[in-house]
Amino acid sequence: MDKRYTIDVLSSGFLMNQTTLKAVFKKVYGKPIASYMKDYRMKKAAEILKESDMLLFDVAGTVGCSSQSKFSQAFKESYGAVVKNKCLPVLSDNRIIEFERTCFEYEKSY
Repeated sequence: MDKRYTIDVLSSGFLMNQTTLKAVFKKVYGKPIASYMKDYRMKKAAEILKESDMLLFDVAGTVGCSSQSKFSQAFKESYGAVVKNKCLPVLSDNRIIEFERTCFEYEKSY
């Protein structure tokens, strides 16, 4: 999961041009490749945070984020919360529904 593939490498691997690969992927999975991978990485990060004692920096690296700040921003975009420190989210249907201890700061919507 920590290795990044370009669209060019993927299209070569599947023996199709980039446009076809993108169209087929979106038709099958319902979203573009980049969006799917981001969602997948953030889901894996939430699972790791729940099941381990890894530090956020290590979780970020494990799911392929180049820095803890980029990881925190991506997590915020996915779950609407900023990771403050180590936390234990409770997952249901790929959504975080509660937390064992306070570990996120939610953005207020105005």
